[in-house]
Amino acid sequence: MSVLKRIKVFFYNFTFKRKLADLKKQPKKPVNFKSAHAVGILFDGTNSFNYDKVKGYAKQLEAVGKTVEVLGFVNESVKDKVYPFKAFNNKDLNWFEIPASKEVEYFINRKFDLLLGLHVDTHMPLEYVAALSNAGLKVGRVNKNLECYDLMIDEDFDPKRSLERLIDQVDYYVKMVNN
Repeated sequence: MSVLKRIKVFFYNFTFKRKLADLKKQPKKPVNFKSAHAVGILFDGTNSFNYDKVKGYAKQLEAVGKTVEVLGFVNESVKDKVYPFKAFNNKDLNWFEIPASKEVEYFINRKFDLLLGLHVDTHMPLEYVAALSNAGLKVGRVNKNLECYDLMIDEDFDPKRSLERLIDQVDYYVKMVNN
């Protein structure tokens, strides 16, 4: 890792932990799937295939009465590009790679009952949003940042079906909570 990258990571972690300490002081009200109304989904929108899978799952959730909002991170640096979903990209990150856009601020502050992190690979910006989210229950794939999710799915995913499998696993375990 280059010196510049290490400096960025240091300041990212410093800022991240400071904001996380403030968040931990606020009480959380965890919910189960049946009682959840508002669901937030975070995903890697760089590949349109991912959006198609997430959109399909969001429609399934809406069909059972959930209100779903989706936010994707697109790993490109095009300013003001329009996506078919709410998104942020590299241009919306500050020098420390912390997201700084209206969409991200809204998503973090939105009181979701469930937050589903449907990204297979590690993305610091998505982890940041997940960890600071105001959600009652946060579910996603296991990663080294233990503060991101309350329930983490740990499985070796087949690269060809990894997102599909993660969605299946998240859906399965979320429906098991408090049943």
